[in-house]
Amino acid sequence: MADRAENKLTQVAIKNAGDGKLFDGGGLTLVRDGQNGRWVYRYSHLQKRREMGLGSWPALSLADARKSRNHWREVLATGRDPIEVRKQEQADAVQARDRTDPTFEALARTVFEARKATLRGGGKRGRWMSPLETHLFPVIGKRRVSELTPEMLRDAFKPIWYTKWPTAEKAYGRTKIILREGEFLGMPCSDLVMERAKRLLGAVTHVATPTPATPWQDIPALYERLPDTTGGDCLRFMILTLV
Repeated sequence: MADRAENKLTQVAIKNAGDGKLFDGGGLTLVRDGQNGRWVYRYSHLQKRREMGLGSWPALSLADARKSRNHWREVLATGRDPIEVRKQEQADAVQARDRTDPTFEALARTVFEARKATLRGGGKRGRWMSPLETHLFPVIGKRRVSELTPEMLRDAFKPIWYTKWPTAEKAYGRTKIILREGEFLGMPCSDLVMERAKRLLGAVTHVATPTPATPWQDIPALYERLPDTTGGDCLRFMILTLV
């Protein structure tokens, strides 16, 4: 604990002070700038002077700034560098959050990896991720799954809901799968959020537009343009056998 004699500042002194550095003792300093300021803890570790930001003033009060200083002094007394310890604690917190509350994109990729063995061509033939990567990830991909609301999903789907229904339908079904699998894994999400978003988006009446048949006169040219892929070979077979 800090010696009480080190605590030189008072709330009145801070309020009446002008711009500049105000020293409380024990390494705690308030850098005042107008109606705002920042608390700094100054210390020495391995013969190197360091400054550690503790927070802004007046959001962080004098009493809380002293508590923070005292905490990091105790860390320093164990031989560890407070700044490095805090960096590691923050990194650990981010990793823990990513495990328990990932972003929508991260969860989608996790679910895809777990399911792709059951999909055609490992999910590539059906382009399982394509509707998500094109239309959803740019809008809600960085959102934590716990943050997703029906309104967010509605806004993400709205540009394609009526104009690109086949794509929207695929994205809708896959989003439900992702959120449902996340819930099974104990994450703070549910496919009910997607169901509620669907209600907000409204019903869709989709009329499929048939692809016009290629005139027989153009078949030879089409045949020559077909790529050397499985799909191209299938179409060649259909043309040659009139299937």
